[in-house]
Amino acid sequence: MTLNEIYQAETCPPKTQWLPELIAASREEIDNFVASENTQAWFLNGVFHHRLDNDDKVCQSIFQHPNCPPRLIAIAQRFKPEWIVDSPALALIQLGMLDPDGKKEWEATKSSLAHKELAMFIYSGLFQQERRYILNHYTYDKDHFDEILVLCANRNRYQEYRQGLMRNLFALTPQFIFDAFADEAKTPITLAAFQPIQALANRLAAMKVTELEFVAQRDDLTLEIQHFLASHHSVKVKKRLLENKWADETVLLQLAQDLNAKIAEMAKKKLSKERLSELNQALTTTALNNKLDDKALLDLLRIEAVSTQALLEIATTAKPLWCCAATLHKSATQEVFNAAGQREDLPNWAKIGIALHTQDAAQIDALIATDNKDLWFALSDNPNLSAAQAETLIVKSKDEVIWCGIANTFIDNHEVLDIILNQRGKKVLWQKHLKMLLDPDTSSKDVVKIQGKTNPHGIVFSRLMARHARCPINFIIRLAAYFPQDTKLNTKYVLKLQEDPESAQAEQYSTGKIENLLMTGEGYSFVYEWVLENLTDERDIRRCISVPRLNPNKVRHLAISADDETLRRFVATSARKYSFYEYRMLATIGNATTLKSLIKSEYIDNDSLKELLEHNDSSVKTHALKLAKKRKLNVNISTPIKKKPRQNSLGNKPERVELAKETSDLALLTILASDKTRDVREQVTNNKHVSPELLLLLVADKDDLVTLYALRQLKEFTLSKSESERLQRVLKDIFVDDNRAERLRVEAAKVIDDGVLLASQFINGASDLDKVILAKSNCSEFLDRAFFAAQRGDINIHYPSLASNKHLNPLHVNQLINSKDKQVRKNIACYQRLDDDQILRLCHDNELIVYHLASSEHLDLNCLPTWALCKAYHYTSRGTVRERVAQALELRGIKSHKIIMTLPNLLKLFGLKMSVKNFNKKLLEKGLVEITNTAHHSVKPINRERFSDKAYLYGHDTDFPGNMFTPLYYPHSFAELLALLEIEVKEPVS
Repeated sequence: MTLNEIYQAETCPPKTQWLPELIAASREEIDNFVASENTQAWFLNGVFHHRLDNDDKVCQSIFQHPNCPPRLIAIAQRFKPEWIVDSPALALIQLGMLDPDGKKEWEATKSSLAHKELAMFIYSGLFQQERRYILNHYTYDKDHFDEILVLCANRNRYQEYRQGLMRNLFALTPQFIFDAFADEAKTPITLAAFQPIQALANRLAAMKVTELEFVAQRDDLTLEIQHFLASHHSVKVKKRLLENKWADETVLLQLAQDLNAKIAEMAKKKLSKERLSELNQALTTTALNNKLDDKALLDLLRIEAVSTQALLEIATTAKPLWCCAATLHKSATQEVFNAAGQREDLPNWAKIGIALHTQDAAQIDALIATDNKDLWFALSDNPNLSAAQAETLIVKSKDEVIWCGIANTFIDNHEVLDIILNQRGKKVLWQKHLKMLLDPDTSSKDVVKIQGKTNPHGIVFSRLMARHARCPINFIIRLAAYFPQDTKLNTKYVLKLQEDPESAQAEQYSTGKIENLLMTGEGYSFVYEWVLENLTDERDIRRCISVPRLNPNKVRHLAISADDETLRRFVATSARKYSFYEYRMLATIGNATTLKSLIKSEYIDNDSLKELLEHNDSSVKTHALKLAKKRKLNVNISTPIKKKPRQNSLGNKPERVELAKETSDLALLTILASDKTRDVREQVTNNKHVSPELLLLLVADKDDLVTLYALRQLKEFTLSKSESERLQRVLKDIFVDDNRAERLRVEAAKVIDDGVLLASQFINGASDLDKVILAKSNCSEFLDRAFFAAQRGDINIHYPSLASNKHLNPLHVNQLINSKDKQVRKNIACYQRLDDDQILRLCHDNELIVYHLASSEHLDLNCLPTWALCKAYHYTSRGTVRERVAQALELRGIKSHKIIMTLPNLLKLFGLKMSVKNFNKKLLEKGLVEITNTAHHSVKPINRERFSDKAYLYGHDTDFPGNMFTPLYYPHSFAELLALLEIEVKEPVS
């Protein structure tokens, strides 16, 4: 079936039969079809949505066609109304609007195209009905099909789109749509994400960082663009490029040599092993051929597979700090340890790597003789320690943690273990547990008890349990996953494995359990050592450092990490104490935040502390000075000459944020109010010393959040007339600006006093902004139109908002007071000026309504009947309204303890000379109560659930104090209930 055969068909054939031919048709053919008066609406719709060459001429011809679909007319009316001035299709729509259903349908069509952001308009508006076909039938790289690109809609919300689909939609979108959204705030990043890549390439140099971040996420980047992004000065752009799995390896290689350590580290992790090895070799050669300053040394030490030659050079000639780092490096060999050990200038703290690994017996003896506990702890993990040396270390150290390491090293040497058991001191319980686990006759019950108490005891206890025949089999199976060699020595497990190998298979902790143990830090030590050896996620490794039960020897090499968060873990509150080396390294390479954390922990040595007194970050100097004074160090700090503050002299971003939060100096706040960083300006708005003048300045800020916070703070001040006028001018500009955040425009609308301006921005009633306009506008014509639309069935008109408008006329109020919506009646009761009949009508409503009636600023409580005041009092147990109601009732002689009415008091209040029993009989006849005791004819009300939310509270069932909190519920107001029982209704007496 050809296009010539079907374009005049009244019904649309399946798209697969004609759309491919339409897409392939020549421009001349398309022009002829559009010019024909017989072309059908569905065909025009296909041309508009699926042709890549649609220019303004084609679009205008479609809009002027008599059969142009209403949805396309709605698009033209929004963006190009001048193109449809004489459109026959528009005339037909206007004629149809005379019918309520026709008007409702047209408004719904326009509403579906009212999106204010380009991406949302194209995805959910323009191509709402076409995108399924485009998704399923258009061709693009299927390998990239499921790639998701995240667009920030605002600070806290995100919108996800398929890249391939969105690029097709953007290619099919007419240019006049892009022109219309050119000034919309998010259009630049939307174009960066989805505009054809050829068009982007020509304007990359002029793009902002935020735009380039979205470019870097694309899956269709050319190699030239990738190299441009990799050379950009912004770390954020490079990070986004590294997160893109389609980044070329040559680009990764370029980023692996970036000056930013974090970027270089990220890039190295993505390189193949071959490329990484080549890069490391080249970096090492370059470094060794040049002078090795501290930065070059650190860069070398951060290379995972650094050469032995480089480590030897560092261990032999570098400062003690770098020498120690070299001996802790994973690539270090005995040659490196021996070279470092021969140095006479190394302080004891710098020998911790030697203590961990050296094979030299003489060196080990010398280290034992130092009386340095950090070195002893490292030696306890050294597999080259002899039994005799272990015995000396046990006796000299008298330390449980060191004993634990030695016990693990010599787990099969009972002589060494016996020496530990025979030591006398305060660790008797620990030694008792060790002895019990070494005894094969220890009962299963005792083993289970030890299992729950061995967390602080380290790896050796877990290994001994894995070997013990009376350890619970389920725990042995768990341990088999982590200590397979030890469980092979467990006769019970070996037998189980032979009898039922399937049920005895080793079972690791689940990923969720591991995650939980990393968060809490309360697992067995072996779990964290397993994570360090088997997981590669930097976040998991980082969290192990601050676990108090971790063996510090396992993470000492991480003290040279390029990741600041990793470094801060060494001084986390939960972390165990590390050695002098780790803290000295943090003081040397840490950023300002890390240094402040180090100083706060007080683990920093005095020499490092004095050096930090000269740090270029003033906040670090401040923290260092406080600790120096606390330690009573003799330091000379010159008093700076006070100068008038300038923005560039107020410190880095964290310092300025802190200053904006704490300072009471108005001069400083004035400078900070114009800071380039949003976070600083936000803190100024929250400062308790900020002036109304500054807040008025910040209300005019271009950032929506800053404006919002400033506006909220301004509400706490009483403004002068000139200040109020200035605020109104600023807020009016914000209110009419579609590019500002809706919640900001909502807050502005709440303050604006121009009802006509408010009404001018009303769309259809569905948004939060429209609801505020309904509640605030004093434009009588607008309110009449809103009521008229609501009466004609417009479901978008929000009645509760309309009911809270204080400018309604009596006719409007009379219409709303009978609403079935209790929120509408509540707002009428709370906000409107009511006549006596309206007040009485609401008094018979439920307690929520009566309570809000009593809270109205337009109402004198003296005009309410006593029983209505009682209902208002029942609604809540506290608050100013309840107190006012109680005062009004006390003036009528009803004390507060009588307001919570028993049924006898309620009957008495209405002047009914009737006993509770007779009243209950009447209720029973009407089916409003149920008999609970046939002998005494006792009754209870039908439960509230039977009445749904139409039940009402009237009092309590008896005067007996124990039942005072059993409320009675009935399906009518009390006055209606009396009428239903054919009891004469009259005003209750006071």
